[in-house]
Amino acid sequence: MRKLAIVCLSLSAGILLSYYSVDSGILPVLSGICVLCFIILFFSVQDNKARPLLIALLAFSLGLSCFSLYRNRVERISGRIPAETFEHRAMVIAYPEQLTETSRTAVLILDPDAHYKAWLYDRYANTDGLRPGNVIRFSASFSPVHDRTSRAYESNLAKGFLATGSLKSEVLLEKKGPAFLFLSKELNRTVCETIPKVFSGNTSVFLKALLLGEKTDLYADDAIYSALLRSGFMHTVAVSGMHVSFVAGFCLLLFGSRRRGALLSIAIIWLFVFTTGNTPSALRAGIMQTVLLMAPVFRRENDPITSLSFALAILLLINPGSAGSISLQLSFGAALGIILFSGKIHELLLSGIHSQRIRRILQYPAAVLASSLGVSAVTIPLCGLHFGYFSILSILTNLAAIWLIPICFCGAFICVILFWIIPAPAILIGKGISILCRYVLLVCSAVAKIPYAVIPFDNPYILILFVLIYALFILYAFSAFSGARKILFPLGLSALLLVLYFGWFRIGTASICAQVAILDVGQGECVTAIAGNRSLVVDCGSSDYTVHAGERCAEFLFLHGQEDLDTLVLTHLHSDHVNGVCSLLRILPVKNLFIPINADPNSEEYRKILQASEESGTHIYLVDSDACLTSGEMTVLLYPSFVYTEENESCMSVFLQVNGRSFLITGDSPGSNEILLLEKPEIGKTDVLVAGHHGASGSTTPLFLQRIMPDHTVISVGRDNSYGHPSIYTLQRLQAADSIIYRTDRNGSVTFIIH
Repeated sequence: MRKLAIVCLSLSAGILLSYYSVDSGILPVLSGICVLCFIILFFSVQDNKARPLLIALLAFSLGLSCFSLYRNRVERISGRIPAETFEHRAMVIAYPEQLTETSRTAVLILDPDAHYKAWLYDRYANTDGLRPGNVIRFSASFSPVHDRTSRAYESNLAKGFLATGSLKSEVLLEKKGPAFLFLSKELNRTVCETIPKVFSGNTSVFLKALLLGEKTDLYADDAIYSALLRSGFMHTVAVSGMHVSFVAGFCLLLFGSRRRGALLSIAIIWLFVFTTGNTPSALRAGIMQTVLLMAPVFRRENDPITSLSFALAILLLINPGSAGSISLQLSFGAALGIILFSGKIHELLLSGIHSQRIRRILQYPAAVLASSLGVSAVTIPLCGLHFGYFSILSILTNLAAIWLIPICFCGAFICVILFWIIPAPAILIGKGISILCRYVLLVCSAVAKIPYAVIPFDNPYILILFVLIYALFILYAFSAFSGARKILFPLGLSALLLVLYFGWFRIGTASICAQVAILDVGQGECVTAIAGNRSLVVDCGSSDYTVHAGERCAEFLFLHGQEDLDTLVLTHLHSDHVNGVCSLLRILPVKNLFIPINADPNSEEYRKILQASEESGTHIYLVDSDACLTSGEMTVLLYPSFVYTEENESCMSVFLQVNGRSFLITGDSPGSNEILLLEKPEIGKTDVLVAGHHGASGSTTPLFLQRIMPDHTVISVGRDNSYGHPSIYTLQRLQAADSIIYRTDRNGSVTFIIH
C-alpha cells in the first residue's frame, strides 16, 4: 500500500508544482528530465532501496505532463472566447443564484468553436425562471478566467468554469432540453424549498448552508455571516469531508463497520452528494470518504495516509485546475492533521487520568480539543497565506458548539425526509433542532464579539510569533516530558505569547501607529483609516459582480481590532461607491454617516442607505458647508461641491490628516471640482492622493497635480474594466509629477502605515 501512497503523492506534487509554476513552457522540459533520470537510475542502480525513488520520479513526471496538457487545453479554449459582445448558444446547468444586485447562472456554452462552462451575470432579471437543461440564445461579453490576475481564478478553475460574462440582451429559450440529466439539481432545490417549511427564521438560513452548502441566503444575512466568519465556524457551512464523515458515521452506527455496512454507507454517501447538486466540494468529499471505506469492502487493512493520497491523486487527475482550490487544500490539510496529530494529542490529554469514570466524562471534550488542535496545526498556515488572517478563537467555538453540528446535520435531514411523509411530527422535531441551531449561532455571535477574535497575517511580527509557537510544539514533542504536559505546556506558552503580542504590539503601539488602506474592491472605491481605537471609512462600493465591498470593508476593520465604525463618509451616491454601505451598516455598528447635501433623496441608493441607517441606529448628517471633523488623531475636512446633479460634479472631496500625514480623496470629482478645491487654503502639498474617478482622463489634471504634488497616488480600479480606467493620459501626468503610482488592479489593497 505504501507504494501506492508514493505514486499518488508524487503525482499530486507534480500537479501542484505545475499549478504554481509561472512559466508553463518549462513543464515539458522538467518532465523530460525526470524521465531521463528514471531511465539512468533504472539501468545503473540495482539496489531495491532505490525503487521508491524510481516510482516517485515516474509519477512526478506524469503529474507534470497531466497539468501541462490541462493548461494547454484551457488556454486553447480561452483563446477562442470572443472578447466583444457576441451571440452565444448555451445550456443552463444550474438554477440562477440571486446575488446582491444581480443574478448568476451557470451555463455550458455550446459555440461551434468550443464548449466550456461559464458564469453568466444578469442585472435585469432576464434569466429568472430558467431551469437546468434549458437551451438558450443570448448576447454577452465573456472574459476568460485562466489569467492569474483574475480575482476568481482559483475557485472558478476548481469548479471547471473557464469564463465569466455579462448578459447584454434578452434571453431566448430555444428548447427545454434533457431535464433528467439534472435530477440532482431538482432534488437539491426541493430540499432547499422544504427547509424553510420545517425550520423558521435564521435557523433555516443556517441549515440550508449546513446541509447543502447553499449560502445565498447566508450571504444576505450579514449578522450570521459575520458571526460565523469571525468565530472561525464558517467551515461548518461549506460541504466538505466533515459533512460526509457525519453521514458515514451515522450509517456505520446503523449498519456496522463490516463489509455490508461499508457498502451501504458508500451508497448513502453518494445519495447525499447527489442531493447537494453534485457540487465540486461534495464530490471531493465523497471520493475521499469512499476511498477510506473501501478497505473493509476488499477485506484489506485501512492505511489512512495511502487512502488520503489516493483520493487526492484521483481528484487532481479529474480536474488538475483544482490544485489551487483553498477548499481542496483545507479539506486535505484538515484530514492530514487529524491523521498525524489528533490521535496522539488525545492520548496525551488523557494519559495522566487513571480513573475510568473521569476518563469517560472527559473522552469527548478531549477528542474535540485534539481534533481542533490537529486540524489547526495544518490549516493555520494555509488560512494565513490564502485569506490573510486566522480565527484564533476557532478552538473555543469548536469546544462549545462543534459537538452539536452532527446532531443538527443528521437531525435536520431526518426532519426533511419525514416532512415529505408526515409533516406534523417533522415540524415538532424541527423545533428541537432549531433550539440547538440557535445555541450554535449564539456561541458564534458571542465569540465574534471578543476583541481580536481573528489574527491578521499582515506583518512580520505575527509570522515570527507563529514560527516560535510551532518550534515550541516541535521541541516539546522530542523533549523528556511525558503525558499531558507534552501538549499542555507548549499550549500554555503559546497562549502566553499571543497575549504578549496583543499587549505589546496590537494595543501598546495603537496610539502611535495608524494606517490608511485603499481596499481592492474592483471597479469601485473604499478607503479605510484606523488610528488607535478610532476608525473612518470613505465610500464603500463596487461595480464588480464578484466583490462584496461592505463585507470586505467590515472584514478589514474586524481584522484590525475595530468592533465598530466611528465615521462613514460618502462622497456621492453612485452605485460603485456606495452599494456596499447597507451591508456594512448591518454587519457592524456605524456611529455617524455623512452625506453631501446635494445627494438626490429620491434615488434608490439614498432610500436604501436611509433605511439601513435607521435600522442600525446610525446618526445621519447632511453636509451643507465645508466641515471639519476630529476623531482621535484624525482630522477630516469635508468639501461639498453644492452642484445639484446626478453627475460627478456633485461629488464631495475629503482631506484626511492623521499623525502628520495627509491623504486627499476626491471620489469621482472631475477637473472642474479640482479647480474649486484649489481655492481651499488647507489644500497644498499632499502625501497621498486617491486619484479621482478611478484614473479617468477628466480628473487628476496638470494644474491640480502641480499644486498638491502627491508623493504617492493610488488608483482604485477594477481589472480589465470596460471603462478603460486608468487613462494613459492620467498615468503620464502622474509620472511627470514624480508621483509613485499604485493600482489596486495590480497591487491589490494598498496600505500606508504611519508611525
